[in-house]
Amino acid sequence: RGRPQWLWPEVPVAEWRVALTELERVAGALLLGESPVRLPSADGLRLRSLGLAAYTSGLGPWLGWQIERGALHADSAAAAVLAEHLEQARRRAERLTAALHDVLALLKSAHVPATVLKGMHTSHAYFAEPALRPMADLDVAVSSGDVIRAERALRDACYTPMPASQLAKPYRSDWRPPHAPTKLRSLMLTHADDPFQLDLHGTLDIDFF
Repeated sequence: RGRPQWLWPEVPVAEWRVALTELERVAGALLLGESPVRLPSADGLRLRSLGLAAYTSGLGPWLGWQIERGALHADSAAAAVLAEHLEQARRRAERLTAALHDVLALLKSAHVPATVLKGMHTSHAYFAEPALRPMADLDVAVSSGDVIRAERALRDACYTPMPASQLAKPYRSDWRPPHAPTKLRSLMLTHADDPFQLDLHGTLDIDFF
């Protein structure tokens, strides 16, 4: 259809935008404590557009959790879509949390103090459960003087460096943990078995570009 960056030809862009607007309305109402809050029926909001909007906005697991606890009402079809987002997110959160513990134990054994950054911190500290904060990777910071020792420990434990992503100033490097998935499993939700990596930071002065 002449949209090389649009990966969902079965979902019209206009329908996706309508679904995003509806999820924005619902999320706002939930955050304001309004009750009851209801999603439109499947007839008014097409399921594939709903699922895609839930995925691209990152709200799918959180909305599924709101349905689970009774704060959000939806018909059975929409509820099933969001319940799947929540289930996959819970399984993924368990997997990433276990991987984080492995990284921290590895760095500790190498006498490298580490600080957990971004999603893996906020998901545990500020969300009702870690699954409600979708994330693609683990972010860990070490002091600049410990970078070489940290890299050596990762290589010795069979973590694979990803050279194309490495930055020297400010220092950042990406590593694939051993046995981590390498193939994307879904373009409609954050799948439990989607790939993830470790981002090792040598400073809090992070350059995202």
